[in-house]
Amino acid sequence: MRDRFRDAMRLMRGHDPQLWEDGFHTLRPHAADEDAAFRGWARRGLELLDGRESRN
Repeated sequence: MRDRFRDAMRLMRGHDPQLWEDGFHTLRPHAADEDAAFRGWARRGLELLDGRESRN
């Protein structure tokens, strides 16, 4: 899993939108295994986006 995650993150950091999608879909099957952790992470990310810094 660790290598797969590292590879997916490398794809998502590139400049090619297709590679972003490929990286995302590489991780997608594993999201169900970590559903609660991803939800908490996503919630926190959305809360941070609603902050003053995101409106500048």
